[in-house]
Amino acid sequence: MIISYQRSGGRRPPRDNESLRITSEGAFTMWRSVGASTYPATAIGSFAGTLAPDVHEALAREGAAAVTAGNLSLTPKPDGALETITVDSARASLGANDDPDGPWQPLINHLRQLLGDLTAQPRAAIAARVEPDGASARLEHLGTEPLRL
Repeated sequence: MIISYQRSGGRRPPRDNESLRITSEGAFTMWRSVGASTYPATAIGSFAGTLAPDVHEALAREGAAAVTAGNLSLTPKPDGALETITVDSARASLGANDDPDGPWQPLINHLRQLLGDLTAQPRAAIAARVEPDGASARLEHLGTEPLRL
């Protein structure tokens, strides 16, 4: 089972351009263009690695339930970011702020959480580090590959 997640658009610049692809073996690649607005902000850039076995198993169960339910389509709010999730032959399309009921909900919530969690495995990313007193900040390169800005 291959799971693909995309989030794009939104009304505020910079626009969302997030993607996550998880293979049937549990390997992932992810791109984050907008860090979380909470403190500390999450890194942006390229991330890759392997999911923990329990996380991969949970996604496989959630993905199977979503496939059984079939396609999901909800119209996003005007100027809202659009999420598209594909699991094998099933597809969900909804607004990034939508919280649907039913079999797709656990998978969607899990993928949204992974957008933050998987930033712990950077390939080529950048993060803002704010000094404890808040008086200054610096950008920090994360990962082993160069990030072209």
